[in-house]
Amino acid sequence: MASGMVSIVIPNWNGKRYLRDCLEAIRAQTYRNFEVLLVDNASSDSSIEFVKTSFPEIRVIALPQNRGFSGAANEGIKRAKGEFVALLNNDAFPEENWLKAMVEGIQEAPDIGVCASKILRMTEESRIETAGDDYTRFGVACKRGWNQMGHHYGRTEFVFAACAAAALYRKNMLEEIGDFDEDLFFSYEDVDLSFRAQLANYRCRYVPEAVVYHLGGGTLKGRSPMGRYYGHRNLEFVFFKNMPPSLLVKYLPLHCAYLFLAFAYQVYQGQGVVFLRAKLDALRKIRTTYQKRIVIQSKRKVPPNYLEDILDSRSLFQHVKEVL
Repeated sequence: MASGMVSIVIPNWNGKRYLRDCLEAIRAQTYRNFEVLLVDNASSDSSIEFVKTSFPEIRVIALPQNRGFSGAANEGIKRAKGEFVALLNNDAFPEENWLKAMVEGIQEAPDIGVCASKILRMTEESRIETAGDDYTRFGVACKRGWNQMGHHYGRTEFVFAACAAAALYRKNMLEEIGDFDEDLFFSYEDVDLSFRAQLANYRCRYVPEAVVYHLGGGTLKGRSPMGRYYGHRNLEFVFFKNMPPSLLVKYLPLHCAYLFLAFAYQVYQGQGVVFLRAKLDALRKIRTTYQKRIVIQSKRKVPPNYLEDILDSRSLFQHVKEVL
């Protein structure tokens, strides 16, 4: 493992139209101690040929089938040589000092295991997509700073989670807590990993100087039926795997209230069937989820009150008002 070296892992599925801008932005980074691994999920758009021809310095890992974001990320992490691993979406374009700011942020203290970028929406560069992620007590992840002006959230601070569209991780932390959960395929996989990091007493630092522009949903729109399905299915996995026993009991009624309101909203949106299928499929995997829960809770190093203090305390009705 090379000290100070960053392995930048880019999962790709039919993202050729984004890759030139993404990879040119990486080439322009002021921090130079890095390698780039493009992990291709069996693309059919000649992504691999394009990268090998135009960016020969990049290691290309061609998967025989689409393993989703989680599977591609894990394959890259397994092959990474660096002390740190950066995850970057193929439709994310970092400013030139992005990697430098992230490395400086994670090196501030040994218990910082994750760093989150300031991600701005590419279509509206003055608007924030996320400044790190929150996780509510009723079991839903929220993007910090969503849709606010880009000059806001300019202070370095500790947050619950990092959006893996542009995040940095300690490699030894990943070896300790485990990689991305491939059963999640995509959606909530980054929140799940950050949750496990928090339970293992690793903190997540938001680095506002690490700016990335993101098209957002360039490969798969988050509000598509498939995006909704995975989001609503996977949030159940994350909640029931990671919440410590006392907090699970305490906040389960609030979680159930959220499900009732979310179902009503999805019916209004014409997506009630998708919502129900997501929840039924989550229920079908209850045994697997429970087995994972046993392992995760056995590794927990922090008391429940520590976790409760860093959970977002917004009310359920406040959340519903923000969504609507």
